Amino acid sequence: MPVLEDWELLVALRQRSEGWAGLVTNDADFVTQPRELAALMQTGLAVIVAESAGHDPIKAAGLLLAHLPGICKRIIRGRAQVWRLRTADLPHTEPWDLFTKLAVQRKQNADQLFADNKLSVEELTSPVGLGLPPKP
Repeated sequence: MPVLEDWELLVALRQRSEGWAGLVTNDADFVTQPRELAALMQTGLAVIVAESAGHDPIKAAGLLLAHLPGICKRIIRGRAQVWRLRTADLPHTEPWDLFTKLAVQRKQNADQLFADNKLSVEELTSPVGLGLPPKP
C-alpha cells in the first residue's frame, strides 16, 4: 500500500466500493490536525483512536476489544465520528481502603465488619477442593 497522508487515507477509504465505515489508529495526532479533521467531516467516516496505547499493539488491541461492542451499537454510518479510547495506568488499590468504603456504604464500622467476616485459621488452612495438594 502506498504511503498516504492521514487525510488522503480517509479520502481513499471513502472512495472504495467496500463501504468502509472508518478506521482504527493509535496515532493520537490524527484528530488534532485541521486537514485531517476537515477530511473526516467531509468523508463522513468514523475514526477510532486508541489514544493511551502509544505504540503498543497489544494495548491498542485490548482497548479496541473492550470498547468495540459499544462503538458498534452507537456508530452511525455516514456520519463523521471520533471515538477516543483511553485507559489509565493506575497504581494498585489497598484492599483495606476498599473495605473501609464498603463499611461506610453499609453504615458500619470497618473494624467490626472485618471481624464479622474474616476467615478463621481453619478456613485458611483447610484444603479447598481445587485439586491442588495442600502446602506442607
